[in-house]
Amino acid sequence: AEFDCFLLDMDGVLWAGGETIPGAKEAVARLRGAGKRVLFVTNNSAKSRRQVTASLHKRGFEVWEDEVVTSGWAAARFLAAHSPKVTCAYVV
Repeated sequence: AEFDCFLLDMDGVLWAGGETIPGAKEAVARLRGAGKRVLFVTNNSAKSRRQVTASLHKRGFEVWEDEVVTSGWAAARFLAAHSPKVTCAYVV
């Protein structure tokens, strides 16, 4: 099957134990060069999308904030779409 979009988990796929996995940056560049959309996903809700983007930049990845999906951001988007009256939520 031909895929148009790739969702890449960061911890364990792009880096492990604080070290960038060899070839990860090049693989992302090849996907982009082939016209594929690349999204960077994480289940870590401790950092904002802006913070995650900055972390990826420090590791040498070319990434824009709108390509980063964190679990916290996804939960907020879900609530906004399905429960628009909720203005504050505690997520466990």
